[in-house]
Amino acid sequence: MLIDARDEFFHILENSLTGETPILRIINSCNSVMELMQQTNFVGGCLFGNTALEMTDSNPRFGEIIQEIFTHWTTRIEQQVLQATDTGEFKSEIPSHSLATAIVSMLEGGIMFSRVYGNKKGLEDCILAIRSFLKCRR
Repeated sequence: MLIDARDEFFHILENSLTGETPILRIINSCNSVMELMQQTNFVGGCLFGNTALEMTDSNPRFGEIIQEIFTHWTTRIEQQVLQATDTGEFKSEIPSHSLATAIVSMLEGGIMFSRVYGNKKGLEDCILAIRSFLKCRR
């Protein structure tokens, strides 16, 4: 089940990284995360985040799969950050990998907040912060 979910998420991630610019691709990817979570009304949160918290210490195989998922997700975001930097669309003193890690972490935190409060506001706030940061660093 976890491997199937991983494969499905990788497909969704690739399809969500669309847009004319790297920053727009990151924002569209964030919006896709919101759409996924809205489909379940935020019930259950993120399978990968939940598994990371509950299973990675006790099940090495789950830990490997979760690391693979977060590594892939972070790498794909980092590629967009690097492209945005290379084209002059974005400038930051934060290393691209650190920024990509922060974006993924903010999304996961937003999912957690939305789950706790049972509405989209937590994730919405995190996406707003990501959008603002990416647009304000030109």
